[in-house]
Amino acid sequence: MELSPEDDTKSSHVKYIAVLFGRSANYLSPSLLPNELAQGLDDAMEALFYRNVMPNSYWKFCRRLMIGNERKMDKAWKTIDRYLTMYIKAKREDMSKGTAETSSLFEGDMSNLIQNENDEVLIQDDKIFRDSAMSFFIGGNDTTGTALTWFFWLVAKNMNVEAKILEELQLIVFSKKLPQKKPVVFDINDLKDAVYLHAAICESLRLYPPIPHNRRTSLEKDVLPDGTIVDPGMMIVISMYAAGRMEHVWGKDCLEFKPERWISENGKLNHETMSKFFGFSIGPRICLGQEMAFAMMKLAASAMIFNFHVEALVDQIITPKPSIVLKMKNGLMVRVKERVLMGNA
Repeated sequence: MELSPEDDTKSSHVKYIAVLFGRSANYLSPSLLPNELAQGLDDAMEALFYRNVMPNSYWKFCRRLMIGNERKMDKAWKTIDRYLTMYIKAKREDMSKGTAETSSLFEGDMSNLIQNENDEVLIQDDKIFRDSAMSFFIGGNDTTGTALTWFFWLVAKNMNVEAKILEELQLIVFSKKLPQKKPVVFDINDLKDAVYLHAAICESLRLYPPIPHNRRTSLEKDVLPDGTIVDPGMMIVISMYAAGRMEHVWGKDCLEFKPERWISENGKLNHETMSKFFGFSIGPRICLGQEMAFAMMKLAASAMIFNFHVEALVDQIITPKPSIVLKMKNGLMVRVKERVLMGNA
């Protein structure tokens, strides 16, 4: 079985359509044609990447002539806009009838952006709703799938981590008396006490952040905390990948996959360690989808680890792919075996 970048993309788009609009995209079936929305988002992300690595004058010139990646970007944006308009229209119709085609794992999906609990309309303009949805799409495009690929690879290489996560999940099943029919699927409320699972995901995100770098441009003259003077127009590139591997921040074992560093002596998440982590940014600019991302990763990881053993095949080349999103260049080849649940042997 191969967890390929293309599979990450498909699963990511499916999840976000369900979460944002409460309906299924229905395009994971092999009998269906390639999805225009998924391809449009991929083309847009590729064009955005080249905008970051090419001189501004070059991509603006291409945009004026509508050639190269800028032509793909224009076509992609029209496709994205058409699909989001369709989903928003359908969502408003569902809400006006008091129905929904499907219910997502996150009750209410993005309906709360349109109206509140008292049925008061909050957003009349579909363009604002579209832009809000687009922010979630761009922020979550491929990121959760990519993060889970690195997570399963790290867990597969560290059997002791897998054993501790499995033990924690078994305790949750027994304490909450969850039905042990196959497969066991956890509710997000079941995982509130899954401290080690949360720590393992944080540790994976530290070593392999889905968004490996970010950049900011100063509009006015400023001074950084270390005294560095920032002039207007100066670009600052922030490497999340490098920051997560700095010895003076994380210690001599900074390159090790060690979830224990996130857990305090009382068995709770270590707030001091959490304060060093800014994979979702920090402060007033913190990612709006952080909790959603953690919820989806924990739901997927718990169901997979509890029901299956994921073994990474040997002799495969694991290396990051240069991109806005830190994908595995060649995907991840794994062998998946069904677990024999306790009491069902």
